[in-house]
Amino acid sequence: MTSSAMPGNALPAALRELGGLLRAPGPISPPAGLERDRDVFVFELRALFFSQWLALGAASAMAAPGARAAYETGPRSYLAVRDTGGELRVFRNRCPHAGHVLFEDGDSVASDQLVCKYHGWRFALDGRAALLPHLPESARATGIALEPLPIACRHGLLFVDPRSSEDRFGEAPRLQAPAWMEHAAAGAHGTAPTAANWKTLYWRVPALLARLLGVEEAGLQWQRLDTLGFLAHAGADAVLLRLSPRGSQDTAVRADWLHAPQAGPAADTAPPAPAAGPRSGADGHRAGRPSPDAAHAWLAQQTAAVLADAAPAPRAFFDWYWNALGAPTH
Repeated sequence: MTSSAMPGNALPAALRELGGLLRAPGPISPPAGLERDRDVFVFELRALFFSQWLALGAASAMAAPGARAAYETGPRSYLAVRDTGGELRVFRNRCPHAGHVLFEDGDSVASDQLVCKYHGWRFALDGRAALLPHLPESARATGIALEPLPIACRHGLLFVDPRSSEDRFGEAPRLQAPAWMEHAAAGAHGTAPTAANWKTLYWRVPALLARLLGVEEAGLQWQRLDTLGFLAHAGADAVLLRLSPRGSQDTAVRADWLHAPQAGPAADTAPPAPAAGPRSGADGHRAGRPSPDAAHAWLAQQTAAVLADAAPAPRAFFDWYWNALGAPTH
């Protein structure tokens, strides 16, 4: 059950029990603690969510100087910024003063600075401190700045390395993004909170992506970008889906809709035609490309519908999960 990457005495009890169940073939009835125990969630944070490059979003959403966007992964938030010189940067989305979030999803600003709402500390878009109220001059010379993170762009998709500086090593690995993403235009985005464990959502991702694009699940063209990020397309529409686990029973879902005209038959992978044609939601928008005003409600509605499916997780999910944790053998 153990490996060098995951010593047995470091495993929470629910994971040890799962390892025992995986020794036998057939369906798995997972331990209740697998979705509820805080120790399991903390273990997952370290083993899955903060140990690899993460796909944040389409760089096309950050085209204009001064553009900024916040992205959550678990209890961490990342702030992407296009500075006045046109360079794309990603910082930890927290003020170095008291850890307050600098920019929240939905904020609307037109400024060449990042401003903390807590005590008014200001930073230039390159992360350097610009104004530090109530701070003694002696402390201002200590090089206070936002914490930058390594980034990589692959075919127009922005990735970030969330690891702390002492845990980083080498250059970015080969990161997967389809070539058509280079020409994808960012559209609406929506977020939906759920009272579900991320694993409950994870194995239902294909069904959710199919709903968001208005196609049949059997014909969906999709790929996993990292543990929590997924990309799917149908015709000229695409959606980037991210799961953001905030606790064992608290997972937010974020969807970014894209218009990708080159993701059709002429692209490197031809997508299927929608099985029943474009569908409209209750608000009348096209399922594949919602309006900005409808995106949050549409995502919440479709996420709730998928979670209402009471079918148990397949054995293949638990095999994947166990290997992803770093335990290739049972």
